[in-house]
Amino acid sequence: MAAFDKKQQILNQLSDGRFHSGEALGSLLGISRAAVSKHIHQLIELGVEIFRVSGKGYCLAQDMTLLDECLIKQNLQIANALSPKVEVKHVITSTNDYLLEKVRSTQPPANGDCVIAECQTAGRGRRGRVWVSPFGSHIYFSMYWQLDGISHAMGLSIAVGIAVREAICEQVDAEVKLKWPNDLLLDDKKLAGILVELDGQTDGPCGVVIGIGINVNMPNGASAAIDQPWADIASYCDGAVDRNLLVATLIDKLHQGLKRFEIEGLGGSIQHWNAHDRYFNQPVKLLMGSRCIEGVAKGIDMQGGILLVEQGGEIAKPFYGGEISLRGNS
Repeated sequence: MAAFDKKQQILNQLSDGRFHSGEALGSLLGISRAAVSKHIHQLIELGVEIFRVSGKGYCLAQDMTLLDECLIKQNLQIANALSPKVEVKHVITSTNDYLLEKVRSTQPPANGDCVIAECQTAGRGRRGRVWVSPFGSHIYFSMYWQLDGISHAMGLSIAVGIAVREAICEQVDAEVKLKWPNDLLLDDKKLAGILVELDGQTDGPCGVVIGIGINVNMPNGASAAIDQPWADIASYCDGAVDRNLLVATLIDKLHQGLKRFEIEGLGGSIQHWNAHDRYFNQPVKLLMGSRCIEGVAKGIDMQGGILLVEQGGEIAKPFYGGEISLRGNS
């Protein structure tokens, strides 16, 4: 944290949207102009867009409000007795990796404990994909939850996806769609992704780390590294997106959804999923390694598998996660 203090102070000064000279920033922070320039360069490397104009100084390309643990906790609606530990990290390899290390330590996290980062240097998506994580732009979030066993995790990503959608829909006046098994879409472009990782034994308690990435305000320079159509919340909002409020809402919705999942599984969630499933009753392809299965998607079953009526068939068959990918076939 201390290593980032000067950079945070620079960002705080630049957050007013005005130009600040290197000399003025250095005087305020008690460092040289060369040191200011070095910190600015490092911020740019992390994905912060900063204009540099000779004779005027530095200015943020777009507004930025940093994540704040206190503000997140103030906005939580869950009961104090359930209040989780909330950690904000400036730069981290991966929020999932951070919590997984804690799970395996002598002081494991409690149910609902979470970490949010301003930037990930090794963010991961499903099937080993890279999650592009520019500084101060999106939500990079992980929460810990304990289940009775690995078998109880079947369908968990479905429950999480519904909770994430509910949180986003409080910020976005647009139809957010669900894509099996772990994506959220806006206008058929990826808005958010979920990565669930397990740590436990088949016959004992199972620790679950739920990773969530949400595109909030994509910097112009970051989109070039993304290899698929993307959407961000800011493009669908009239005003600025309050990331602290969004994180608090996300924590609340996850607590509600995970508690419900523990009690009733997916029984009460199937109808919600099917109502917002982008590919419900649509022709799709399931990619399973070198195998491709075509058919019509018919929602999900009680274990969270996708139901597919194959070409020439009449009965919907379930398929489950792992290395399966879903593609539209329209």
